[in-house]
Amino acid sequence: MNFCGTAGVRGGQAPDRPGRHGLGPDPFPHSAKIKTRFMHPLDPVWQSVVREFDQAQALSRQEARCETTKHLNQIVRRLSHYESESDWLDAVLDGICAFAPQAAVFSVESGGQLQLRGSRHLALAADLAFSTSSAAAFADAIESKDTVVVLRTQAEVGEDLASERSGGNPGRCYLLPIRNRTRIAALIFALEHVDPDLLPNRMREPSPVHGPNDPAYPPTADINALELIASASSAMLERVPKKTDLLGIAPSAEAPAPKPSLPSWADLDEAERSLHIRAQRFARTKVAEMQLFKPEICRKGNESQDLYLYLKPEIDSAREAYRTQFMNVRSMVDYLHVELSTTLAHGNELLLGTDYPGQMV
Repeated sequence: MNFCGTAGVRGGQAPDRPGRHGLGPDPFPHSAKIKTRFMHPLDPVWQSVVREFDQAQALSRQEARCETTKHLNQIVRRLSHYESESDWLDAVLDGICAFAPQAAVFSVESGGQLQLRGSRHLALAADLAFSTSSAAAFADAIESKDTVVVLRTQAEVGEDLASERSGGNPGRCYLLPIRNRTRIAALIFALEHVDPDLLPNRMREPSPVHGPNDPAYPPTADINALELIASASSAMLERVPKKTDLLGIAPSAEAPAPKPSLPSWADLDEAERSLHIRAQRFARTKVAEMQLFKPEICRKGNESQDLYLYLKPEIDSAREAYRTQFMNVRSMVDYLHVELSTTLAHGNELLLGTDYPGQMV
């Protein structure tokens, strides 16, 4: 049998030129021209839509990052200027509950006792207390001084915090230690997902669907953000020792308190210096609260260059309280005005608006 030449081809003719894949002639030799000729008139518009969508996605991601870092910065500022246990707890819980659906803070007492100090979105008794001997995960977090992730079984977190009591599968939770120098002063308890059985009655609905569409809390916990807030809380406790009424949060009696650095007006007497420090903290806290609780209004006020118009009740209330508490000594400075100008108005006093009363004298 002849496999060469043209003997094996019907009619003695050579085969057609192979197609683009070498499997035969190209059945559509003019397909590229046809595609170009018959391109849909909306194709360029669609490509433009795709580009704009990609740009919008990138902008959305950038805005989300900015909102997250802004919130974390505000929490750190509040933690750095707390004056009481309630200030400290509010800052910690407000920060945690931006990144976890439900959370609580327990102070570590002597003898391995845990005392509830505050909670968000949890139906817990105000005087809840238990021993680490009945909650192994709490004991592990205190001993390891590191984050612990466990299932919410009764053996791990105790009867009141366990998910077994509702008959469901135990969800996960996070335990994050807060240090005060060398010891664990408190523990943050945060749920990974929403547990409707632990929600307060005011947050329950006839047919609750607790999820991403519920603005009360995030649907899942962000462990990285939680650890960052726990670390910041620890750092502020260590760096800025406060009043001794912080009970379980206070440093050990034997721990020496570091001497704080004095401001530029250190030549004032002790009473005036203390008043200046309190005035600065008051101003920073008030402005941080405006940014934290009314971020959209702050944004609109900056855009319209009239922050006072948008935040008049808050600014007037803060000014009146500042005047009453601090503007009674000759050396006092209007730190509230300084903070409003530098932080709220980003260093541009004109953004406060034409109706802003100006510095107090």
